[in-house]
Amino acid sequence: HSQEISQLCEDDEAGLLQLIQRALHKLSDIKDKPENLSTAEELMLSAQLQLQEAQSEISHHIDGFEMDPQRLQWVEDRLSSCFELARKHRIQAEELLSFHQQLSHELEQLDGGDERLDQLQLDAETAQSNFMAVASKLSCKRQTAAKQFAKKVNTQLQKLSMKSASFSISINDSKPTAQGIDEVAFLISTNPGQPHKPMGKVASGGELSRISLAIQVVTAQRSTIPTLVFDEVDVGIGGATADIVGQLLRSLGQQGQVLCVTHLPQVASKAHQHLQVHKQTDDASAQTQLTELGEVAKIAEIARMLGGEQLTQQTMAHAKEMIELATLH
Repeated sequence: HSQEISQLCEDDEAGLLQLIQRALHKLSDIKDKPENLSTAEELMLSAQLQLQEAQSEISHHIDGFEMDPQRLQWVEDRLSSCFELARKHRIQAEELLSFHQQLSHELEQLDGGDERLDQLQLDAETAQSNFMAVASKLSCKRQTAAKQFAKKVNTQLQKLSMKSASFSISINDSKPTAQGIDEVAFLISTNPGQPHKPMGKVASGGELSRISLAIQVVTAQRSTIPTLVFDEVDVGIGGATADIVGQLLRSLGQQGQVLCVTHLPQVASKAHQHLQVHKQTDDASAQTQLTELGEVAKIAEIARMLGGEQLTQQTMAHAKEMIELATLH
């Protein structure tokens, strides 16, 4: 840049000094100059002197670089080292300063390693002690809550025609986790005299659905699950028990979304919304269709579930009555 500025000042054809000199020569040729031109001539003379001084300073600056080639070599070597370090650490050269500060901070953390290790060990022991104190309190509360919860679930199972079933919760010690020091398992015994075992190992699909229904009814007020799906919940039941299942499902549907596949009119009549599932098959494929049922179609479908394909005034009236009674609960 310094060389370019110097060239602009000294160029023999279009340099600033040359142009000012030409302008002064033309002004000097004017005889009997008016006052404003005389003032302009004085200003240009002053500008010429200042420009000559500026050019002199620029020349000294350039000469200083030319007189210290070692400084230039040092700067070039420094730049080369900076770019090499940046490539080594896979960062931009502009980031070297902040990266150096980061490494210096890490080095300070490592200094006095033994003392810091002792402090870290003390912090870990304190954290573990605090964790165990809180986890122990949580375990006691879980033991108390488990008994109350199991009692409520068993009450619901009695209503769902699982009078021989017994639900319990086991709480055993486990490795510390974010959830505490307990291993919690839901156990079930479906027949008198049988030991309690994990639900998935002893309960059938229909039993699991009813057990799940009982659990969800008990926890409905605190549940954060947005959607519940029940399939085969009506297997092996009918009559009054089916009616209770339908009422429980409807109450859950007021807390969140409940999807239930059922063949029982006592259960289906309790729903807020009805979708008919229809399957079509041919030699090449099978398709399943869902159709939303309006009020009239809903009554007709419940009537078919009650009396078969042949609809009568009696079955239609019965279906309508079941739907109307469901809305009263």
